Amino acid sequence: MKKADLAAVNRILKREYAKKNAPIVEFIQEQTRDPFKVLVTTILSARTKDETTTEVTKKLFAKISTPRDLARIPLKKLEKLIFPIGFFRIKAKHLKALPGIMNELFDGRVPDNIDDLCKLPGVGRKTANLVVTVAFDKYGICVDVHVHRICNRLGLIKTSAPWKRR
Repeated sequence: MKKADLAAVNRILKREYAKKNAPIVEFIQEQTRDPFKVLVTTILSARTKDETTTEVTKKLFAKISTPRDLARIPLKKLEKLIFPIGFFRIKAKHLKALPGIMNELFDGRVPDNIDDLCKLPGVGRKTANLVVTVAFDKYGICVDVHVHRICNRLGLIKTSAPWKRR
């Protein structure tokens, strides 16, 4: 593929994207404007279909709305609330640890930068980038192995790993 072809690819992608519903993380941001809920939704959404994440967040946010609420809920109850999310037991442990680490490192607030977000349990660079762009309207690109592979195939980059520069 040549760079000259990118305009046509972009038009096709825009047309197809318009046919889809907004991702759940963007919906949560529009509805709540709450970085904590965006963070929790993003953690839950990893390796899980949006339809499942949508149903689980409805149940979860009916029970919790703050880090303090999350800290109070027993682990087993949290596991039941977030099931059938993929890796629900691991994600429940990450979520249970989240309020304490947010208090310890960030005065109970969701940090607004990638490096600090990556200090939170269950948050890697892709999750951090998504939270920064959606919850804080800052620049970030959610790059994972799939996006990296496609960009290499399109000839936009030539790197061996998503975190490497040209």
